[in-house]
Amino acid sequence: MNDPRQAFGAVKLDDGKVLVIGGIGPYGSFPLVEEYDPATDTWTTKARMLTSRAFSPAIRMQDGRILVMGGSGETENLDSAELYDPKTDTWIQVRRMIDNRGLHDAILLDDGKVLVTGGTGLRGGALNTVEVYDPEKEDWFELASLQFHRGSHGSVRLHDGRILIAGGGDGAGTPVEQAEIYDPATGEWSSGGVMTTGRVALSLTLLNDGRVLAYGGEEFSSAEIYDPETNTWAELPEPGVPRQDHTATLLNDGRVLFAGGGLKQGTTEDTAEIFDPETDRFEPAGNMDAARVSHRSVLLNDGRVMVIGGAQRTGPYDTVEFYNPATETWVSDPFLGSWEKAAPLVQPRAGHTTTILDDGALLIAGGRARLDESDIQTLVDFIPATEIYNPSTGESRAVADMNDPRGGHIAAGLPGGRVLVAGGRQLVIDEEESRKITFIGTAEIYDPADDTWTQVADMTVARWAHTGIALADGTVMVVGGENDDGKVATAEVYDPDTDTWTEVSLMADGRSGHSMELLPDGRLMVAGGSGPTVEVYDFATRTWSLLPNLDQRLRDAAVGVLQDGTILVAGGFGSQGPSNSALVHMLGTTQWEYVDRLPEARVGSTMTLLDNGGILMLGGTGTTKAWIFDGTVGGWLYGGKMFDSRRDHTATLLPDGRVITIGGEARNRAINDSVEIYTPPQ
Repeated sequence: MNDPRQAFGAVKLDDGKVLVIGGIGPYGSFPLVEEYDPATDTWTTKARMLTSRAFSPAIRMQDGRILVMGGSGETENLDSAELYDPKTDTWIQVRRMIDNRGLHDAILLDDGKVLVTGGTGLRGGALNTVEVYDPEKEDWFELASLQFHRGSHGSVRLHDGRILIAGGGDGAGTPVEQAEIYDPATGEWSSGGVMTTGRVALSLTLLNDGRVLAYGGEEFSSAEIYDPETNTWAELPEPGVPRQDHTATLLNDGRVLFAGGGLKQGTTEDTAEIFDPETDRFEPAGNMDAARVSHRSVLLNDGRVMVIGGAQRTGPYDTVEFYNPATETWVSDPFLGSWEKAAPLVQPRAGHTTTILDDGALLIAGGRARLDESDIQTLVDFIPATEIYNPSTGESRAVADMNDPRGGHIAAGLPGGRVLVAGGRQLVIDEEESRKITFIGTAEIYDPADDTWTQVADMTVARWAHTGIALADGTVMVVGGENDDGKVATAEVYDPDTDTWTEVSLMADGRSGHSMELLPDGRLMVAGGSGPTVEVYDFATRTWSLLPNLDQRLRDAAVGVLQDGTILVAGGFGSQGPSNSALVHMLGTTQWEYVDRLPEARVGSTMTLLDNGGILMLGGTGTTKAWIFDGTVGGWLYGGKMFDSRRDHTATLLPDGRVITIGGEARNRAINDSVEIYTPPQ
């Protein structure tokens, strides 16, 4: 999902998409709404509710609109209600309920009205009041009260149209054992028998044979069956796992899947079980990837069960899992891929470079580090330290230091397996022992054969926050950057055969903090940085030409090129601050086009073209979420969560198709030694 949440509403729409509504996020209840499309595996942000709410049922009306009512707001239980129209993506306020209520239940009646029962009142205390929403009259009407006060109960519509209410707590800490039945034809309540065990936060499921299965609640692993023919409850063999606030989903074959849940003492379950009404027995159904409580589940049109969000002690989730009854397996979102944490670096670093060597190992050079790694408030210094990381073994070893400490430099592979680094910044101490950061133009070459660094000719100008790329003829081109004179508009090419730097034609604009990509037609594109211009260098004519401008200056935006040559620019720091905009430009056209916005604004992310054609965007300010841009739909797929936040990191496509991200600065300003590897979906 775009936003982590628990205690939310979830409902399948008429077109098979899933709408997720409100809930509790990291900072309390919120009004955020998003929609999942199983056909494309994409989440789309939808119009917000008018009121923040959690623990509110979501009911799909007969006309396809969604009714939400009550729930817990920011300070108290609510009486407000609103309707969502999926066709227009709009919310409208409807009449307020008669009572404020949370932890209530709601169910659609055969005549299209919505029955709301019990719950807790304005500031707590279980209710026995009942009301019904009439969509034709657009109003609420009070009905006869329940015989027992109850909240956190369940309700199901029996085959004859009557409503069974069971379980819940009476507000004084006592589970309610007595069940009740509402008859819409008479408007009266009658006894629904006495449960074998009172249950709070249970699940109540109508089986295809007309019976009702009650499972879990509080500390109970027991389950029982209600038979409407005899109006009696009978206990079943114990499933074996106590659970409350779990999910129960009726499968297409008539079995019931139970997943997750928690206990009073705070433990959370990742287990699942399936109940078979033909044998009245439970069988294990594997384990989810994540233990979760206060989550939701939806049966998709293809027969899979989608389990959404929820929470553990660490807070709410944004993750999704799917259970496939046909294969009896759980999978995380199959389009996500997976993240794994690898062995750490020898030296924490940010603003470094990572270069693939001929043997597949990675040369990690320079960057900045804290003078005292145990204290994130200490000053930063630029380092000459270098190490080689082996993705196959997950081991990193220190190798010879560079001649110059540096960060914000470039690195590029040379023929023979050597690596060129050039430019950057370093820290110097002047005669008055004052610290000063200076721009440098020095360059040096690493030879892995003998583990040596050799100083080579300086660039024509010092530069930092520039870009560099190895060209097919064995030379290296360096573009833009920043130095004491400001933004740099020059570009130059290093020839290792002659150890010389040669300037090429000037760009139209000086720029730093930009991105540079090689286009499929062999030209070189630079975008972002200090202005809105985008330029392309043609090696045949040795000239720069302008592409259509971006609509704003975007510094530290992420830039990628799709397999068909389409240029993607997303995020960055724009005129209004951090941006979540995303634009594409197809070569040969005269403008940029907006595509789906990023679900969150970010600055300093990296983009990596995957072998499957998607672009992986990761890192940046204050986030661990990764996103994959799918050019076929022009939208973003959730790419899972990294273990660590990072910016000024590197992201490198490995020969086996995985992506490795190394180092960077965390959101708390600590310098990372962490290494993570992303495996794309197969």
